[in-house]
Amino acid sequence: MPRFALLASKELNQLNPIPLADQAETADTAVFSDYRIGAPTLRALDKMGIVTPTPIQAQAVPALLDGTAGSGQARTGSGKTLAFGIPAMELVDPSIKAVQVLVLTPTRELATQVADVFEKLVEGRGITVGLLFG
Repeated sequence: MPRFALLASKELNQLNPIPLADQAETADTAVFSDYRIGAPTLRALDKMGIVTPTPIQAQAVPALLDGTAGSGQARTGSGKTLAFGIPAMELVDPSIKAVQVLVLTPTRELATQVADVFEKLVEGRGITVGLLFG
């Protein structure tokens, strides 16, 4: 299975040898409408005031939509939740009434944040987001 790594450090990414300066330029010139993202998701992003992907989103969204497995690491506030959330919600089939995505988080607070973002992404699409913690 193809694999990529997303790193938010100043070092060269060993699995994707593009200097991060180049990766950041890619993110600055891309917009979400360039990706295979449906109109409902684009509307949700617009409603959130988000048009341009961050570097981690620019790398992760197209790759995950293509089915590439990956792992990402980036600073707090860099857009990691949307980096995996957009492809996850795009690949959900609302006609299938079963669990299709499972996200595990280390804390209740992070679980709540992820669920809040997912709720915004699926608004009006017939997709249910459940939040369980204990």
